[in-house]
Amino acid sequence: MGDAADHPLRQQPGARTGGTNTFPKTVAIIGASISGLSLALALLHANLFRPEDITIYDLRPNPSSSLTTPPPSTESGFDPSTTASGVILTPNGLAVLSNLGVLPRIKSRCWTATHRTFRSDPGDALVKKVRISGEEAGYGFENHRVWRSVLVEELLRMVEEAAIRVRWGRKFEGVVPESERVDGGSKAGVSGAVRFRVTHRNPTSPERSHSRIISADLLVGADGIYSVVRKHLDPTAQPVYTGTTGVLAHIRWDDVDWPMVTSPNSPDPHPYERQCTLQGTSGALFWLPEDAAGSVVMTGKQTRMTEPKPADLGSVTSQREAWERLSQDKHFLCEFYREGYEQWGATGRKIIDAVCDEEKGRGTLYLWPFMRMERLQRWWVSTPAADLRDGNRDNAAEPATPAPAGTILTLGDAAHALPPSSGQGVNQTLEDVWVLTRLLALVKQDQASGKTMQQALTFWQEVRQERIDEVYDWATNATNVSRLPKDEREKTLIDDAVKQREKGEGQSKKVGLGVDDMRWLYVPGWDEVIERWAK
Repeated sequence: MGDAADHPLRQQPGARTGGTNTFPKTVAIIGASISGLSLALALLHANLFRPEDITIYDLRPNPSSSLTTPPPSTESGFDPSTTASGVILTPNGLAVLSNLGVLPRIKSRCWTATHRTFRSDPGDALVKKVRISGEEAGYGFENHRVWRSVLVEELLRMVEEAAIRVRWGRKFEGVVPESERVDGGSKAGVSGAVRFRVTHRNPTSPERSHSRIISADLLVGADGIYSVVRKHLDPTAQPVYTGTTGVLAHIRWDDVDWPMVTSPNSPDPHPYERQCTLQGTSGALFWLPEDAAGSVVMTGKQTRMTEPKPADLGSVTSQREAWERLSQDKHFLCEFYREGYEQWGATGRKIIDAVCDEEKGRGTLYLWPFMRMERLQRWWVSTPAADLRDGNRDNAAEPATPAPAGTILTLGDAAHALPPSSGQGVNQTLEDVWVLTRLLALVKQDQASGKTMQQALTFWQEVRQERIDEVYDWATNATNVSRLPKDEREKTLIDDAVKQREKGEGQSKKVGLGVDDMRWLYVPGWDEVIERWAK
């Protein structure tokens, strides 16, 4: 994607739009999330907007509440009572963070890995070790993992340095018609922009909370899997449970008495890998470091679980609340972790014991149901705001004129949530940001292609949805398979190999029966795709 200094998105400030292809002048982003913050930085980095033309609104009361920040006195960044998990940053996402100048600011706090290791239980014998990232594999970057709070905190710091406004404690209530007036009787905003209501919540004095109507030419929903903005594009779309759930915890590496292990290329005993999947009869245990030293690891188990019914959990009224209730039940989660305990060898039992120990990992246990978004009819719409207040699809058709009256779009988890086992949630969000910003730059420059805003957004949704579908298929048929119980795992691998032979396709890259070739995922070549479209 090039160095930041000669970033392909950069253009002269105040670049003029030719013809009738009106370009948005103001942007409102709902959600100070990784997707919202990185989009704001990308739009500014490409000189598409001035800092004062970008505003981020977030429901949470202050910056610290958007993080689960470990106490600074803890060198590893680990506090069992408050620590959220880390995020995996793969070469496709790292390329975006590098161009935005984020990666150099967090790199020293990341764990980096070039290989994926699988061992069998009992016995800890090496099953396979494959290169998954790094210069030697042609991917450009090694895989990085870092506490989510570290990444969000750095993005917030960069947004503040860039003088982009973040309005905390603001709840997005929805889009309103042009005729609606603000307090005092005047109309809100500028004619043709998207109008929406935001409530400024006062956490200590709810009676002092107040709302106002705000306008923006471009309204972006970066508000996650339970997006409110998405309702104005597809009011019936909901996250769909995939049938698989992860139970995760954090332990210190020294909480387990790890055995020395051997490998074919290293016959002498050496320390156990700090990033590994241990495949046993009853399933698999996997762990990933969360800090640069590998002193804290997230460890997890996956299972196929029936979706809980709210009616079975007392006062719970929603599916989301039902999952949250189960996640708070540490006894339930520990019992799940201990299922099949007698079938595990020494290493597996040591990990389970540490996770369920009151003084080690038990307090960090949580449930992560693997969700995905059903395919949205559209990720964006450009129409008069009055037609959008109820999320009416029939009224959301593209207007005859190429000049939008106001545009609403969603990205990241709001548009296409992926299961965490893909390791691509953040990385696909960053791809969303990169491709969108690149296309908007072409529209604003109004190059020889003469592409309109609507054409660019239509293309953006098409190529990004195709990409998301491919990633989901890969995660379902590769990562999830490697974490199944032994009998299911072997049957799935054999069935897949038979299907591939019947099709004459040889070994499947998605199941990874041979060497993992991840270029399709890590080196997507978006600049070339966009250049071909522009021509």
